[in-house]
Amino acid sequence: MKRRFAFLFCLGLIFPAQAKEKNDVELETLNLKRVFDKNGGSKISFSVKLESPFKGRLHKVSCRLDKQGFANGDAPIDLVKFVSYEGPLAKKHKFTFDVDKTRVKERLNVFCLAKARL
Repeated sequence: MKRRFAFLFCLGLIFPAQAKEKNDVELETLNLKRVFDKNGGSKISFSVKLESPFKGRLHKVSCRLDKQGFANGDAPIDLVKFVSYEGPLAKKHKFTFDVDKTRVKERLNVFCLAKARL
């Protein structure tokens, strides 16, 4: 009986610690601009700066281009992933998405999410 209690107690300590590690941080996109080309397409440029409560840790960041009102399960129009360090000298990362002629009239959204790594 004591062994079962000790085992369950240890499981109770392990699982909440793992749940805290799975926190994702939504990042704010800065300087978001959409410029239309002469050929009918457009370019969406933006920058993102990593600001996370997990200071001093490496983060895996993914930024996706989607239609306005997307769900996380939907496939993105375009995707960029990078790794960044959250520290006192964190820099802005600049990216550009190319949008083809078929999506010029759609309302688009850029969404960035950071996951803290161990």
